[in-house]
Amino acid sequence: METPDLPSLAARVRFYRLQCGLTQRGLERLCQLKHPLITNIEAGRVHPRVDVVQRLAHAFGVCVATLVPCTHPPPIEGALCPGD
Repeated sequence: METPDLPSLAARVRFYRLQCGLTQRGLERLCQLKHPLITNIEAGRVHPRVDVVQRLAHAFGVCVATLVPCTHPPPIEGALCPGD
C-alpha cells in the first residue's frame, strides 16, 4: 500500500481504514477501541495516545511513522539536532 501524502493523522487514519475496507465499527472491534474515539480521531478533534496509534498502525499493517506526519522540515546537511 502506497503511503499517502496527507497532512494529518486524522486523514491518514481515514485513508488506511478505507483502503483496508473497514468501517469505523470494524476498526473499533479490530483495535478494541471505543467508536467515539475513532470518530474523534478521524475528525481531528483528539490526538490519540501512542498506544492507540500503535494499535491503529498494526490494524492497517503499517508502521507508526506512516500514520504520523512529519511536522519538521528535513535537517540541513551537517546541522546538529538540538541537544547534540
